[in-house]
Amino acid sequence: MKQNEFYGRYHNQIFFTWNQSLDELQQILKSMTSEYHHLNFDIHFGKKLNYLDLY
Repeated sequence: MKQNEFYGRYHNQIFFTWNQSLDELQQILKSMTSEYHHLNFDIHFGKKLNYLDLY
């Protein structure tokens, strides 16, 4: 994990920050959804955080 990045996980919810380009992130997310097609991914981009129903 790079400096100024954060990762959190609780049961089936994951949260992380990303400091690289949006194109790189979208490529990683695309490969995750194709590799793990049996899992549902709900992906949000923005400056506000909704994690474990907290804001």
